[in-house]
Order: sequence, then structure tokens, then C-alpha cells
Amino acid sequence: MNQNPETLILGIDPGRVKAGIAVIDGRGDLVYRAIAPAAELRSFFEAVLGGWKIARIALGDSTASAPTLALLEAILVERNLDLRVEIIDERDSTLQARALYFGTYAPRGWRRLVPLSLQNPPEPFDDFAAAILARRALGI
Repeated sequence: MNQNPETLILGIDPGRVKAGIAVIDGRGDLVYRAIAPAAELRSFFEAVLGGWKIARIALGDSTASAPTLALLEAILVERNLDLRVEIIDERDSTLQARALYFGTYAPRGWRRLVPLSLQNPPEPFDDFAAAILARRALGI
């Protein structure tokens, strides 16, 4: 398991309408996260690959993974980047992403009295799912 904080991993939770994008360091700490509309994925990927020294790419294996993989591979070839895309099992990533979301944004007011298992985040959290996938690539 690589615990080098300088190692950056791009995690991607692909979807038909939008995709979660996250960059984590070698300890698993979130460095960057975003939710990109599917139509804008190319520009998001190019910005991340151009702005960060990415060492690994972790792509979820479920919805829309095949077209996302094709897009990523095309960008890697165009930019002459020697990175392999690792396909990561997405099983239970939504539940873990929800927990990570609430760990970052703890419920306030009356919501803090409701068990987290009964709550859903008030906004999309695909970016946190991408972070979970990147952490899985690290083995954490």
C-alpha cells in the first residue's frame, strides 16, 4: 500500500448524466473534488490531468464506465501520458460516500438528532463516491 502523500490519485464515479471526480493524496486525503456534467467530462479531465501530477486513475465499474474509459484513454493518448486506468468495483461505494459526506458536512439543527442511516445528503455526492473509489485503489 502506497502511503506517499505526494502520490495523487484521480477517482472517477461515472454516470449517464454526471460524474463524480476526486483527487486524493497517498494518505487518502481529499485534495480536490467536483461533480461534472457528462457533456463536460473532457474539459474536467483535461483540467485535472493538466493541473495535477496524477500518478494513478481509478474508474468505477458501473454505469457509463465504458464510454468514460474510452474518453480517458483518448485523452491520455493525446497528451502522451503513461497512465493506466484501474477499474474499481463500486459495490457499496454509495453508502461509504454518504458516510464520508456526513463526516465532512455534519448535520445541523434538528437533523443532528436523526440517525445518519435515515438521512440522505441534500445535494449530489458523486464526488465523495469518486474519493471512495480512489481510496480503494490505494487499498484503504
